[in-house]
Amino acid sequence: LHLHHSNRLEHLASLFASLVQVEPLPPFVPEKVVVQNAGMGRWLSLQLAQQQGIAADLAFLFPAEIVWELMRAVLGETVPLHDPCAPKLLRWRLLQAFLEQPERWRASLGHYLREGQEGNAWQLAQQLARVYDSYLFFRPDWIRSWEQGGGGADWQAQLWQAVVGDKALEHSVNLHQRFMRTLGPESRAELPARISFFSVPALSPAYIELVNQVAQHVDVHFFIMNPSDEYWGDIESEKRRIRFVPEEQAYISVGNPLLASWGRQGRDFIENLRNAEPYPQETGLFADPGDDTVLHRIQQDILNLAGETAGQRGEQPLVPSGRDDSLRIHACHSPTREVEVLYDQILAALEADGSLTPADIVVMSPEVGTYAPLIEAVFGGAAVELPFSIADQRYPGNHNLVAATRQLLALPQGRFEAESVFA
Repeated sequence: LHLHHSNRLEHLASLFASLVQVEPLPPFVPEKVVVQNAGMGRWLSLQLAQQQGIAADLAFLFPAEIVWELMRAVLGETVPLHDPCAPKLLRWRLLQAFLEQPERWRASLGHYLREGQEGNAWQLAQQLARVYDSYLFFRPDWIRSWEQGGGGADWQAQLWQAVVGDKALEHSVNLHQRFMRTLGPESRAELPARISFFSVPALSPAYIELVNQVAQHVDVHFFIMNPSDEYWGDIESEKRRIRFVPEEQAYISVGNPLLASWGRQGRDFIENLRNAEPYPQETGLFADPGDDTVLHRIQQDILNLAGETAGQRGEQPLVPSGRDDSLRIHACHSPTREVEVLYDQILAALEADGSLTPADIVVMSPEVGTYAPLIEAVFGGAAVELPFSIADQRYPGNHNLVAATRQLLALPQGRFEAESVFA
């Protein structure tokens, strides 16, 4: 198990490119790369092509996909080709349950399952499929309890038992223990030659346990966005620190307040990887951002785990100059106005810096679905067109007919896999 740390995504890409170049896999053996979303996979491909002139034979997978592939490689044909509890399949099973037995679920979900409102049932099925997927990932103990008859009157437990448990569908939770018992030296030939996790922000403890066992037989590399090159596995936010008794508070460090408050998930993820046995090999490639701007000062404090108390540097607080626009906050009265301001700011930045291109700009949002139509309207209808693409969209129900039609049209040119055709 190898852990590569950096506070710059570009440096992680360089580390990955060096690995691929220095330790190439045999010809025609794909490089398995696990990413959190398709946009990250595309960005890494472009970075690799820029650095090496070509990016080929890269197989990008999501965490659930690589785990299912590993289980199928070790456990063989007893594991279905596709995860029957993946959201894109489970949503149909949930919809079937709602339509076939509406009276059973109407007491708990009546406002979604009224007669003549099948569209609401479909939207509910889609949302619940994603919720159950998160339970499989982060709450496997709940799933095990439900399938053993636990949960009582909880409608979520009853729905899972009706849709999955009663049909004995295979999923990652009930395959996990069988995988751990079966995996051994003889499994090496069936496993991928190498697995790389690139900038995946978190994995469940069960996934980490599984990947660590696989790392006993093949090389597994984690390329981790780590904002600090100091050890920060034991820091706590001030809000959590004051919950301890006064005698213990003196031994609890806040480190950097922003990192302590906002970095708990990343902290726990890195610590779980570091606590794997045998201990992983670690490398780091960190860049000091300097302190010439407010943003760089914040990044430098996080990098050095500084800023716990006011005046820690022995200096006066940094007062931004009139020309320092590295960190800006725009208060807008509506989402539409937010997107309009965003467009104006991007256009101004491109005009001010001739070396800047649209490919250098990333816009992040916690709710892509809310802003996607507004982005298309504002950016698509502007007098000065800016190229853009929107990643990680969850399409509404009216796009499913289009997707199904495309799949049907693609069948003559593809393989007629029974599970795909009847899914």
